[in-house]
Amino acid sequence: MARASIEEKHERRIELERSVLAVNHKYASLFSGGDGEDILSDLEAQFGGSCIKEGDPYMTHARAGAQEVLLYIRQRMRTPTDA
Repeated sequence: MARASIEEKHERRIELERSVLAVNHKYASLFSGGDGEDILSDLEAQFGGSCIKEGDPYMTHARAGAQEVLLYIRQRMRTPTDA
């Protein structure tokens, strides 16, 4: 089996970066205006606060998971100019 050349690896990396940027653009388009912005604000109000639930480790883990989803959405909304 032949190894991929440096050029082939570079082309695959560029294609992957373009794909990631395209998806990030879709996240930004979805959540940056109108109903999407309202929904993201609601999700942040519901799940963006403290994830600690005293005496209930299961709820603490559930809240931490919800926060992880919010962080993922925010990360995917970033554009190269935001970095």
